[in-house]
Amino acid sequence: MKKLLFFFLLTVSFAAQAMVWETNKVYHSDSVGRDLRYGVLLPSGYNWQTNKYYPVIYFLHGRDESDQTWYEEAYATFMGTDHTNEFIMIFPQGSRWKGAVYENSWFEYGNGYMGAVCRDLPKHIAQKYRVKNIRGVSGVSMGGYAAFRIAGCCDAYFNCRYCAASSMSGAFVGPKISKLLDGVSTLHTNEVAAAVAPKKFIKLRMDCGNQDVWLSTYNLANINMDMANCLMDLGRRRDVDLVYIRPDGEHDWKYWRARIPEHLDHFSKQLALFPDIKIILDGKDEGEDEVPAVQGKYTLTGTAEFADGIKKVTVKQVSASGTKDFVAEGTTNWQCELNLEEGANKIKAYAIANNGYTNWAFVNLRVPKETKPEIEILSHKAGEKYFTYEETVDIYGTAYADSGVSNVYLSVKGQRGEGDTYVSTNCVNWAFTAKLYKGNNVLRVYAVSGHHLTNNVSITVFRGSKDFRIKKVIVNKKRTGLNFYISNITQTNLVWVAPNGEGSVTIGPLTFPLEQGAWTKANTFVSNYKKKTSDDKVAGKIHSKPNKDFFQCNLKTLTTSSAYCEGLQNIPFNSSVPFKVKIGDYEASTNIFLDSQGKFKNNAPWF
Repeated sequence: MKKLLFFFLLTVSFAAQAMVWETNKVYHSDSVGRDLRYGVLLPSGYNWQTNKYYPVIYFLHGRDESDQTWYEEAYATFMGTDHTNEFIMIFPQGSRWKGAVYENSWFEYGNGYMGAVCRDLPKHIAQKYRVKNIRGVSGVSMGGYAAFRIAGCCDAYFNCRYCAASSMSGAFVGPKISKLLDGVSTLHTNEVAAAVAPKKFIKLRMDCGNQDVWLSTYNLANINMDMANCLMDLGRRRDVDLVYIRPDGEHDWKYWRARIPEHLDHFSKQLALFPDIKIILDGKDEGEDEVPAVQGKYTLTGTAEFADGIKKVTVKQVSASGTKDFVAEGTTNWQCELNLEEGANKIKAYAIANNGYTNWAFVNLRVPKETKPEIEILSHKAGEKYFTYEETVDIYGTAYADSGVSNVYLSVKGQRGEGDTYVSTNCVNWAFTAKLYKGNNVLRVYAVSGHHLTNNVSITVFRGSKDFRIKKVIVNKKRTGLNFYISNITQTNLVWVAPNGEGSVTIGPLTFPLEQGAWTKANTFVSNYKKKTSDDKVAGKIHSKPNKDFFQCNLKTLTTSSAYCEGLQNIPFNSSVPFKVKIGDYEASTNIFLDSQGKFKNNAPWF
């Protein structure tokens, strides 16, 4: 019997000694843009009951204090409590400049200290410690004001729920007083009350010493009475969902040390009423506000736990198309089939316990709103124009989209309406060999993402040709002049070569040279040829702008004894005559039929 008693006492002693208070812990707060400190009091048994999870209580310090103040002033009180094995207790840093804390500029809903306490720190604690999704918040003085404000507001802005709240000597002093003290302002008492009063599931406890006159000026006892009355005017019932007491005491740690056990009793009773629920993503508890996801069917899974059992788990999904409600399959281990949409899919999973109390977990499964796929031409520079005589061109590049690239295809359009379409067998690293038409070819590559978004890039390839179409040839009746007009040359580089090149025009037995020195380059697309002697005059022009390309030449004899005149006399009418044009290295020829007037007109296809 003595050995058994000794073992029991040893076990109790070990459990008490196992309670650990860790100070100067650090987490990074994105809301305030820097690292912040916190202290943590781990329950006895935390290190050896490795399968046990705990509710969390956040204790907020007062003005001109810090996270260390709880350790310095209340270490013995917390270590001696009867609730050593019930909670993980967190003591956040809240001070800013001039010692001020929890004021509006430091306590903005979108960021600031509220973001730190309601989003950044809970996320950090959930990742570092074994915690339940059940939270309470308490504080002294200005921390008591912050506790009620957080309990009333944080779920709407941060999807972080506190199930119980308490305040010791709460500094509900209003904006004018706080502005006077620290140059900042707080909310009015009725604004804080209006935020927290309707949340009936949050049981509130508040007290203030009867002799509490803060800074020898502000009667916080009466101010707390005003807050209690305001809460009751908004529907709170005293001693039912609002406990308010006014014992003897001043605004000091002697009073707060005496009150701490009562507040721990409050949390012990209230937090035990709520079920624990978690959303499990990728096999782990999810502590993120926002998680990347893929559009389409999705199986949401999680756990729910309560001593007296879970009645059911429901899921609410808010997305672009509206709100959808589901009943999950299972309770302790549950799952729910969802269809995720593009953008935010805000999901709350509710565990409803057999006692009627509800708790929820939140996650935002965000499907990225995909932009158009990225597509790049590696073989050419997009938007540029290229020249070739080849009948085909190789074009290749890459394509990328978050949802994958489902299709890449190439469209080829010739300048006279011809067209072809090619489809790549590889969407990420695509390549094509495309047939080119004579003249301009617009090559446009399209990439289609998995979400059916399309993007494209293009180049232009001009395929040069030695072919042409003779549109008009006229030898005048006196056979003293020759005029010809050739269209559809499709040899853009004739313009570039002609000013420095030589050539000739031959019709039947007549040949006249095009001399190098007679060319002038008027502009990008036009080159002129002018040559005059005492016997003859030759004028020519090449204009090869797309859709307006032609070569025109006029030969006139100035004397009847000219050799050209003799040549023109020898051109047979009513017969086929060989016709050839040569400029530099480029040459093309065909036969034409001159009628009885020495005229030729043709709109036929290409020769």
